[in-house]
Amino acid sequence: MSKTQPQATPPVAPQDLTQQLAELRSQVTNLVQRQTEASREQVNQKIESFSRLASSIAGDLDSVVTHVLSNCDFLLERAHPGGPLYAYIAEIKNYGEQAVSLIRRLTSFSSTRAFKPAMMNINAIIKTIERQIADALCPAITLSINLTPERCIVRTEPSEMERTFIQFATNAKEFMPDSGSFTIETTIAELSGATARKLELAPGKYVSVRIADTGAGMDAAAIARVFEPYSSTKHSNIGLFTAFATVKMCAGAIQCDSVKGKGTVFTIYLPLIEQPGDAAAPAAAMKLTSQLTIAVIEEEPLVRSLLRQMLAPQGYRVLEAAKAEEMLKTLEGGERTDLILADAAGQDIVTKETGDRIAKAVPDALLLLMTSDNAAVSMPSKKLESKVHSIQKPFTPLQLRDKLHDILHA
Repeated sequence: MSKTQPQATPPVAPQDLTQQLAELRSQVTNLVQRQTEASREQVNQKIESFSRLASSIAGDLDSVVTHVLSNCDFLLERAHPGGPLYAYIAEIKNYGEQAVSLIRRLTSFSSTRAFKPAMMNINAIIKTIERQIADALCPAITLSINLTPERCIVRTEPSEMERTFIQFATNAKEFMPDSGSFTIETTIAELSGATARKLELAPGKYVSVRIADTGAGMDAAAIARVFEPYSSTKHSNIGLFTAFATVKMCAGAIQCDSVKGKGTVFTIYLPLIEQPGDAAAPAAAMKLTSQLTIAVIEEEPLVRSLLRQMLAPQGYRVLEAAKAEEMLKTLEGGERTDLILADAAGQDIVTKETGDRIAKAVPDALLLLMTSDNAAVSMPSKKLESKVHSIQKPFTPLQLRDKLHDILHA
């Protein structure tokens, strides 16, 4: 009796195998893409939540730090430089100024901050801070800066971009405590459809800034969290978080590539401006008068009193009101003013109706708005657009004096 022989598996045709591999590759690609998109969405949600929290905290700190710095200035003007209290007051002011720096860092990445970009050559920004970058690295780290000879005109805030590059150098130093190399390179890159979509950018020409170090590098898990605030890796901190937000506000993108034990590369892409237009002409400066009046609108009595103490010693005549409506009644009653100083937050000063009434009551007056980075100033009234200026809180009496001098006595 013969045994049943097992049937042989028919061979797979090469074309069928190729098709199966293609389908499998497509499935894997789609899975990776979905995971990447989900991870990016989680990061964006975390960034948005942290931005709102930081903006709220920074707004509350503005008035506190303004009071500290202003009163320090008042005391320093009255204290003898060689006296026993002078050094203590100066030390308090020093720490207050450090608090200002922390507030700026908190608000610098907020999606609603007052971002004022200008057309700049990114190469010029890097050259300007080459010494600061070198100082941020230890002497054993070799610094190389290779800049393309092409014009790299982008729209950015120079001060924010300067801090970004210095922050990268500071981070790299932590990964190279003994020795290594740190490189900054610029090129003009043409991003295709696929590459641009991956970076969430439109296809076109970009200025590419490559920032590389030969430090310890990161694994995949660390790279995925590198732009999150206060995560566990050295590279990932508030500095890289603000760098990420700064680049985003410049309509660009930033990516991180790293290999454990072989270093890290950050690449920034900023839209190239090939034909920069002429900058808008500044508004005509106000003519000098024998006595200038400033109308202060501030709801908080202590802040209003502080502003009066800042302005009166400088020779300005000061009008005060807690609300814009209250001040408008005074101005519409015939009181004249040269400048209105008001807090942009919590006031209806920036509404179209109020703006139009101000322009009608005091057509020659300028408007100086006290703002935080977390609140971009919008002026619906077209009649006031050319007359609006801003000063960022917190500020000192000296900074307010200089700002007023610039816009009233130019």
